[in-house]
Amino acid sequence: MKKLLILITLLIFASLAGCINEHPVITIPEDVNIINKAISDYEYEPATIDNLEELEIIIQKYNSLEEQYKKHIVNYNVILDNYKHVKELIKENQLIEKSIDDLKKTLLDSLPSSTLNNLQLQKTALVNDEEIELKWISSDPQTIFTNGVVINGRENCNVSLKCIFRYRNKTYEIKKNIIVKPIQFEKLTGNNVFTYMYST
Repeated sequence: MKKLLILITLLIFASLAGCINEHPVITIPEDVNIINKAISDYEYEPATIDNLEELEIIIQKYNSLEEQYKKHIVNYNVILDNYKHVKELIKENQLIEKSIDDLKKTLLDSLPSSTLNNLQLQKTALVNDEEIELKWISSDPQTIFTNGVVINGRENCNVSLKCIFRYRNKTYEIKKNIIVKPIQFEKLTGNNVFTYMYST
């Protein structure tokens, strides 16, 4: 009887051992949880340029996973879509910065280092195909008006002319010093003439 009980006990243990071998415990890498959390975050709040480095790290973690663990990650396209969106934002910002740099150069080139005449000051300009307003500020508004009118004095006058503009809630400016030349009067030639008029 004892032999029979021992035999049954051994069979039960063998059966249990067989079940454990058929269904081994799978340890999921921590990177899977990190990636799934990032997916959840970016589903509700789209990435910005500041998130580029984090997205690149998540993509690197995903690519380094074995295929058996990738199946535990759901909706990974959220990461790829946000990464593509950030790359497009960076490209757009580069185009905007180039457009602004070009505008600054154009405005500076349009201003002379010295002048005797009125200035032609732009009132509007294009940045990335969007029209913006230009505001001019003169350090001496009695010599150079903000509409470009120049009032000459009796000697050279150094005036700082500034242009300010805003684009997408960011302010930009250029500044240039302009020497306003005095009016040159020609000397009279010939004999001096004196006239006296009398009225009653």
